[in-house]
Amino acid sequence: FRQHYGDYGSPVKNQGPCGGCYAMGIAAAVQGAIYKDFISMGIPIADDFELSPQGILSCSYTAQACNGGFPGSVGFDLLVTGITTERCMPYVFNDGKCKSECFHDERKVWYIKEGTYKGGFYGRCSMARIMQHVYQHGPMQVAIEAPNGLTPTLFHDIVSKDVHHVEPDRSTADLVEIAVANTPRKFLDVLNHVNLRDQDVALSEEDRTLLRHLRVAPGKQPEADGDVHLRIHGSFEPDKTALSRSLETLLSRFGSGSRIARIEAIGYDHWGYTNHALVIVGWGSETDPNTGKELPYWIVRNSWGPNWGPFGDGHLKLERGINLGGVEAQAMSFLPDPCRGAYRHYVDMYIENGQLNKDDLPEHVRACYQRVAG
Repeated sequence: FRQHYGDYGSPVKNQGPCGGCYAMGIAAAVQGAIYKDFISMGIPIADDFELSPQGILSCSYTAQACNGGFPGSVGFDLLVTGITTERCMPYVFNDGKCKSECFHDERKVWYIKEGTYKGGFYGRCSMARIMQHVYQHGPMQVAIEAPNGLTPTLFHDIVSKDVHHVEPDRSTADLVEIAVANTPRKFLDVLNHVNLRDQDVALSEEDRTLLRHLRVAPGKQPEADGDVHLRIHGSFEPDKTALSRSLETLLSRFGSGSRIARIEAIGYDHWGYTNHALVIVGWGSETDPNTGKELPYWIVRNSWGPNWGPFGDGHLKLERGINLGGVEAQAMSFLPDPCRGAYRHYVDMYIENGQLNKDDLPEHVRACYQRVAG
């Protein structure tokens, strides 16, 4: 990304003694996406364009300022209240106070339209999804388990292959695949994505939870192997024996002679401990001098100063494709809202003075000007 857009109007910062890495990362990710859009539309970047991490730290209702925050919940704040500029709220290395006057003029406030886990939920992200996002939209915020926690260190080895705490009993979504054998053609439809809150509730409320999703579908062909496949999402570690018994009882009520052929638990990433936010700005690969093999890596922006790191530019490389320190499990997508606030103001201004034509705008921006006739 830097090869095309430099520092995208946001030089690497030093968070100092404040645990504001999440705010630094969010501001950089949103700014990168805006910068990319504006360059593509030929809109010059204004001097006061730089977004304010301090505005997130001091004004977010859902974070804990310098004591850390969850990017997902902060995303909701930015969707509702937006983010101000560095000029209005410069970084002060502490909690600071929210300047409400920075949000009075909507033309100077930037909003987002999306602030979610890439892929839809925790653990659903992947190396390919991160690469696609960086290529299409710009920098992407991620999180790792850094041994030193929330504050900077002089060492550039901020993550270790040997230090990543995972809670196997706290999975966000275990996927259980169940094959139902001997299924008549006119029996069950595809049994996709049955939501179970937890194991105990699901098993004790099987009628209410499962029957709602098991529906008769005349003419439905079974799978190629003669089975119909049931997939269940739930935040639980499945007890296969109990689940099988429960489903067998349920299936017997249909009087079809169907039975459970197999139950297979396919677990998504379990909850992994992370304590430091970073921003992925690119990727590459190089030859490992020890093995001679090609080693893929992420190019990652940190918030421990512009001279920090092995290259003296505030960036580092992390091995790609192995979820090192949790870096690929919690990737967040922050996309700016082109229909509101400062983004819309700048586009409107350039349309009004004849420097932009609505028909030439990128599709996601042009949609802001389309009205549905009714």
